Amino acid sequence: MHPPHRSVGVGGRGSSIMGLYAWPDETINDQLLAAPTQVVLVAEQPDADTQAAMALFEQAIADRSAMHCERVEIARLDAGLNAAGADSVVVFGRELQVLSAGTELAAVAPATAGSPAGCDRRVRVELAPAARWHPVLEGFEPFLSRLAAADVSPLPDDATVLLGGRSITAVEPVAWLRHGHGRAFYTRLRSVADFQQPAFLRLLLHAVAWVGDP
Repeated sequence: MHPPHRSVGVGGRGSSIMGLYAWPDETINDQLLAAPTQVVLVAEQPDADTQAAMALFEQAIADRSAMHCERVEIARLDAGLNAAGADSVVVFGRELQVLSAGTELAAVAPATAGSPAGCDRRVRVELAPAARWHPVLEGFEPFLSRLAAADVSPLPDDATVLLGGRSITAVEPVAWLRHGHGRAFYTRLRSVADFQQPAFLRLLLHAVAWVGDP
């Protein structure tokens, strides 16, 4: 039995925040980003932090002339994720999901034991030990982030892990792909601080372009 999935309905466009990041042009995969891409952003829980993260990503998209961005609202539970005219759908939830149109929105597994409640872990985001090259990883550079205790949960069996978060005690997956009816990229990195990091924005832009051009 499949878990519930959400469908997306069209809403208004969000605001932008200027000038909080920059990166060298040669670290962006321009070939990947060259095709026009219609991007839809949707928040499962539109709190202040989520709105701020969405605004930062909107600006990153606006700086790529081939991309057009629009915010929508989650309309209802349904059998699939539908956004009119969208090539890529970015869902801001407990996990950040980047999905091609028509791809099922994954249910997030409950957190498992591992870290005390409220105990954030500082991690170095780096290539996963067994990761192979992928277009999403073009120009990737390691960076620092934090993972909340609630982020400790098992991955789907069909996940291909791209990035790991290295802490003092372990390396845990923080970004992965799934191939089903469409392309899908997932990450546990989603804080406002992550969206202020050029390396993370680059990763997410590449994921949006890759998902939108199967």
